[in-house]
Amino acid sequence: RDEAVGVVYNLIPSLNYTYEHSVAGQRSFEIVIGKNVPSMLPESRELNSGLTIVGLPLVPPEGSESLGDVLLDDIISETHIYNYENSGYLELETDHSLIQGQGLWVNTETDFVWTMEGEKDEDGVAIPLSNGWSLVGYPLWLNGGLDRVAIDYQDNRISYLTAVNEGLVSGAIFDYDPNTDSYFATNSLEPWHGYWFAALEDSVSLWFDYRNLEHETGNNKTYPATEGWLVSVTMDQGAESLTYGTSESATTGFDSALDMPIPPCPPSEIPKPTMRFVHP
Repeated sequence: RDEAVGVVYNLIPSLNYTYEHSVAGQRSFEIVIGKNVPSMLPESRELNSGLTIVGLPLVPPEGSESLGDVLLDDIISETHIYNYENSGYLELETDHSLIQGQGLWVNTETDFVWTMEGEKDEDGVAIPLSNGWSLVGYPLWLNGGLDRVAIDYQDNRISYLTAVNEGLVSGAIFDYDPNTDSYFATNSLEPWHGYWFAALEDSVSLWFDYRNLEHETGNNKTYPATEGWLVSVTMDQGAESLTYGTSESATTGFDSALDMPIPPCPPSEIPKPTMRFVHP
């Protein structure tokens, strides 16, 4: 910490700081040793009526892990909560225990603001993925990018991009926009949100660690990438769209970095038209 101006410099990961003294005199610095855990941002989430995917950004207090304690205490209207397991949806009861990393569909009749009590998991969070689609709740309390997520596979920890190139996970994750009632691919991860992740092999786990986010360089890689051309097709009725195109790195088979499988339909009671490309 530069005591003259009060500016704090994080020495991790380089452990180096250079100060160029331009004038004669004394300049004092203070070295602070210990954790520098960032504050939670945002501290709540506004949810509109209808369907929304959410995830717990904090570890609930012991004895207060139930759905009623964590989520339903902020809602005054009739609400249905679903998780996704064994390739299907299950509506949860009020006493169901919630954990970090679990993605949930919330279907409520009125808007509300969700807050929760809990602790930040400062040691990192591992989330196992099923082979196929998993509905994952983002378990950290500050914004991140997909390029800051790690993959654990066969006792190795690798970057998400490396896992995509090795065919372990799909190159795109999906969020849900309640305003358009449709999915969209994203590279950004936000507290209080949930996302669809697709694993292409067994025994694949996600690893989230806030310390990876502290050293963000601004180089948030895009998944998937292509060197060719892209065309989007959008339905007249509704916001759902599909994209097709060409890439120099594409093959005749499935390409985990280029082909984007569509997540399961939301647990909606009203069927709606959808679009899909059948991969050869």
